[in-house]
Amino acid sequence: MARPTTVLLAVALFGCGRSDPYEPAPPPVGTTHQCMRAFATPRLDSDLAPDGVQPLRWGPLDQCIAVTYEGAAQPYLASFTDALAKWTAPGCTWMCFGAAVRNDTIPPETGAPGGVAALKADRRLHLGLWRPGDLDGPNGSLVGSVTSTYDASTAALYNARVVVGPASATPDSIPMLVFVGQALGFSWSQGRESVLADPTLGAVPAALGADDLQSICAAYPKCE
Repeated sequence: MARPTTVLLAVALFGCGRSDPYEPAPPPVGTTHQCMRAFATPRLDSDLAPDGVQPLRWGPLDQCIAVTYEGAAQPYLASFTDALAKWTAPGCTWMCFGAAVRNDTIPPETGAPGGVAALKADRRLHLGLWRPGDLDGPNGSLVGSVTSTYDASTAALYNARVVVGPASATPDSIPMLVFVGQALGFSWSQGRESVLADPTLGAVPAALGADDLQSICAAYPKCE
């Protein structure tokens, strides 16, 4: 879905009709595995599954998300990984990302060969560069977009793709903290202390707000 801003920004979501339950992996036998509950409700709004109730979330619990990037997006990789580190810095969240690995293939979307098995096997967050056929802005004004593929019945995210560009866009003009927040399942949250508070995106945010930090812990609470 396209959301007009001063720097054309968009989020596209693709559902999948899998019906079997999606549950976190069970804890190791003999361990205590109780999630922190102090941050039960995220202050940020979330993108929702078609039922309008379940927020889109990554899982299973405690499994870091693989990160890939295409070679053409190399100039934006440092700001991308910096944004990943900032979102996962709070000690109250289990969310973590693996080291970025070059991979010039984009993650599969709903309807791709292999079905759900292919989606589950290729669980990752991918950084790519705009190309013809991707969402295009007037006069080449596209700054970026986020595309997520998820299970429509459980709201479990399979993968997400952050696309930046065009090639004329400089790394410091890309709101990576915003894009990573959207890839984590959060949506525009006006009136909050957040990088997602202002859809007009008058300035590229350099740091997360208090509501961002609270929400990453509420949505993905650390378990111990």
